[in-house]
Amino acid sequence: MSELRLRRRELIERAVKRCAAAGLGVSVLPYVAVESELRSGELSALAWGGAFDVRTRMAWHGERWKSPALRAFLEAAREVFDSAAAPGPLAVPPGRV
Repeated sequence: MSELRLRRRELIERAVKRCAAAGLGVSVLPYVAVESELRSGELSALAWGGAFDVRTRMAWHGERWKSPALRAFLEAAREVFDSAAAPGPLAVPPGRV
């Protein structure tokens, strides 16, 4: 992994941890990414007793060109998420990818 990608990943993980610590929600991160925050008490681990419902949203600029790879990814993601649960109220109708 390039140094730039590694740095970007670290910045994203830090932002996610700060949001969780501020009470803006929960996140699923590898233990190694949150080990020091768990030890310091800045974050707490939640014990999940089983499966939990996950909802996700994807956003992109509707007027920008989408590469064939991005279109394929969006369609594959739609199929996976639509098969797991009914689309939520913000779901983009098929064909709008």
